[in-house]
Amino acid sequence: MRQRWLLLGAATLLALTAFFAGLFLSRPAQPPLPASPPPSRAAVERLFAASLFDAAGKETTLARWRGKPLIVNFWATWCPPCLEEMPLFSRLQERHPEVQFVGIAIDTPENVEAFAASHRFSYPLARGSEGVMSLMTDLGNGRGGLPFTVAMDAAGQVRHIRLGALSESEAERLIASLK
Repeated sequence: MRQRWLLLGAATLLALTAFFAGLFLSRPAQPPLPASPPPSRAAVERLFAASLFDAAGKETTLARWRGKPLIVNFWATWCPPCLEEMPLFSRLQERHPEVQFVGIAIDTPENVEAFAASHRFSYPLARGSEGVMSLMTDLGNGRGGLPFTVAMDAAGQVRHIRLGALSESEAERLIASLK
């Protein structure tokens, strides 16, 4: 008799757990909070001048793409939403060569080098220098979260900032707004 009650209790507990897990997992995903406040022109100029390092360790800056619509995505190898978003950006770079995508890693040189060696993307990946976290804050990412995307038109005006991953439809609308 006691064993029967234990089995009934365990089955009830399992059913309740499954019910509440279903409620939690089936609720709609909350959209990422928008980044704010809008970045200053000085912050954008610091972004263009910031020292970046490609996977081979060679120093570069975003200034080489001045005059072209630019989508800059801050990411990390330990950030699952970042890694999910990267193949989308690669496809969009191929589909929209008039817009330049650049990924700036907030990570160690070793992690970025290993990641770049094992993955192929159609847009350049770079690693930010020490001041990149404060630069992200100046660009509107007060939470310091990733992924963080900054989109600029050909004149270097920030048209969109986003904290959180972009969907393909959001990214396509974003690209259309830069043209």
